[in-house]
Amino acid sequence: MTVPENSAESYPVILKGMNAVQDLLRYDSVCVSKNGDVFEISELSADSRLVLLHPLELTVYFDDGLYIVENDVFEIFSFDKSFKNALHDLEIQFYDLWEDFVSVDESCLAPSGIILKKLLQKYLGEKNDTKNIQSF
Repeated sequence: MTVPENSAESYPVILKGMNAVQDLLRYDSVCVSKNGDVFEISELSADSRLVLLHPLELTVYFDDGLYIVENDVFEIFSFDKSFKNALHDLEIQFYDLWEDFVSVDESCLAPSGIILKKLLQKYLGEKNDTKNIQSF
């Protein structure tokens, strides 16, 4: 896996490829195959109000000029011409899930919603909620 030298904007996400650890913080794009490459995200953007408590695997595909980023744990995906924008969209989906499930009283959730809420709380925490933020 290689990173284009002329890549621009930074996105503060650390991804680990299957064969080598690479710091992709400074790149707007990465070279991936149509078959998909697995990365591990261990941080969200610096301005995020959420933090990852445990790394999450992402599968990234590149097809027809689009980066397709998937997360199997939460069954979400995003796509964009820019790798950075695809990651940003995925992060927005984490916020939306947090607001829709974690910020809601469990009595308002179906059993599957309670399961999703607990899964979200396992992987994510709010930055200002220091009692829930753990170090690995």
